[in-house]
Amino acid sequence: MAAKPGYIPTSYKYDLAFYKTRLQRISVAVLAFLLLLYPVRMFGSKPDAFQVRQLTVATTIVAAIPTAFALNLLTGLAGQVSMGTAAFIAVGSFMAAAFGVQMGLPMIIVLVLAVVVSGVVGVVIGLPALRLRGLYLVVATMALHYVVIFLARKYQDPRVGVAGFRFKKPVELLGITFTSKVWYVVMAIFAALFTVLFVNLKRSRYGRAWEMIREREIAAEVLGIDVTRYKLLAFTVSSMIIGFMGALFAYRLRTVQVESFHLELAIDYIAIIIIGGIGTVHGPLFGTALVFGFPFIITEFSIRLPKESGVGRFLSTEIYNINRVLYGAAIVLFLLFEPRGLAAIWGRVKTWFALFPFTRERA
Repeated sequence: MAAKPGYIPTSYKYDLAFYKTRLQRISVAVLAFLLLLYPVRMFGSKPDAFQVRQLTVATTIVAAIPTAFALNLLTGLAGQVSMGTAAFIAVGSFMAAAFGVQMGLPMIIVLVLAVVVSGVVGVVIGLPALRLRGLYLVVATMALHYVVIFLARKYQDPRVGVAGFRFKKPVELLGITFTSKVWYVVMAIFAALFTVLFVNLKRSRYGRAWEMIREREIAAEVLGIDVTRYKLLAFTVSSMIIGFMGALFAYRLRTVQVESFHLELAIDYIAIIIIGGIGTVHGPLFGTALVFGFPFIITEFSIRLPKESGVGRFLSTEIYNINRVLYGAAIVLFLLFEPRGLAAIWGRVKTWFALFPFTRERA
C-alpha cells in the first residue's frame, strides 16, 4: 500500500516513484503544458519588441538547463569541480561549424558527431584529471578552456576570420522550419528530457556511487566502487551532454564565433549550480531562471526609466558590470548563509505548507 502524504513510505514502489502524490503529477503536467504553450499567444500576430526579447530570454533559460544539469552531474554528484563548461560548449559548436557549415552534413549526423567528439575530449581530459582534486582540478579544467579556445581560433581565423562561421539558412527538419518559437519548444522538450535523465541517474547505482565518491573517495574505494571508472564516466557523460547542447546552440544562433565562448560563460554555470543548489534536482532549474532571467529584468527596468535620469543612465551604461557584481554577491551570500541554494529554500517552503497550521522547531 502506497504511503499517504505526510506518512512514512510503506513500499519500495512508493519510495522509487518519480512523483509520489497525485498533486505532484498534476502540478508538473500543468506546468509543462503552460511552458510548451508559452509562445502560442504570439502565433498569428506580429510580436512587439518586448515579446521578442521575452521569448529570447525564455529560450536561453530552457536551453541552458541541460548544460546546467550536466555540470551538476559532474560537480554536484561526482564532486569533480570543473571550469571547462564553456570549452565543451565550444567543442560542440565548432563540430557544428566544421561538419554542418564546412561539409554540409545533415543536422542529425552533425549532432551525433558532436556528441562523439565531445565524449572523446571528455575522456582525454578525464584521464589526467583522475589524479587531481580540489583547486588542482579547477586549474586543470581552466587550462583546458584556454587550450580549446586556442585551437578553435586556429581553426576559425584562416577560414572565415573574426566574422566566424555562418549558417546560410534556418534549420529545417521533417518539413518544419525552426523559427524562434519552434526553437523554444524544442529546447523546452530537451530541458524536460534531461531533467528526467538527471533524476534517474541520481537515484541509480551510478548516482549513488558518484555521491559516495564525492563524500569520501577512499571509503568508496574500500567499499568496492571503481573510483577511476566512475570518475571517467562522469566526465564523459557530462561532456557529451554539453557538447550536444553546444551544437544545438550553434544551430539556434546560426553563427559560431570563438569570442562567444569566454571563461565568464563557465563562471555563469558555476553560479547557476551554486545559487540553485549543488547536487539537487531543482538547483539547475532555479539557478538558470535566476542567472539568465534577472539581467533581463534589470535591462527592462533600465529601458523604462527616463534616459535623462541618473539612475537610467547608470543602468544603461553599466548593466554588464552590474550583472557581474550581482552574480558575485549572490554566490558569496549563498555560500555563507545557504550553501544548499534555492532548492533548500524551496524545500522549506513546501514543508511549511505541508505542515500548516502546525509548526515545527527550526533545525
